[in-house]
Amino acid sequence: MGDREQYEKLVAELANIANVIGFDETGAGIQVAQSIMGKHRTIQQVVIGILLNAIVYYGENALTDGRNEYSKELCGFIAKTLKENGYLVTNDGLYMPFI
Repeated sequence: MGDREQYEKLVAELANIANVIGFDETGAGIQVAQSIMGKHRTIQQVVIGILLNAIVYYGENALTDGRNEYSKELCGFIAKTLKENGYLVTNDGLYMPFI
């Protein structure tokens, strides 16, 4: 686990990229996925695990108002779906095998 400052910088960079009127979330998501797919297969697994664990945690813990309510609901739905379909989701997060 890296230090908190690294994660704060990562999220700040994502926020700067996204903080543009008319930002194309779909196109950005595809570009991020393509960038991930260009990495070593083990690193791909780890990065997807980070993203999925962020989604699960956010869905279960984020405070909401009208601006982020849908995001929390969607993340909660993803977490619930993972649990219901047999993926190991515990209080410690989603387990992704490291091969």
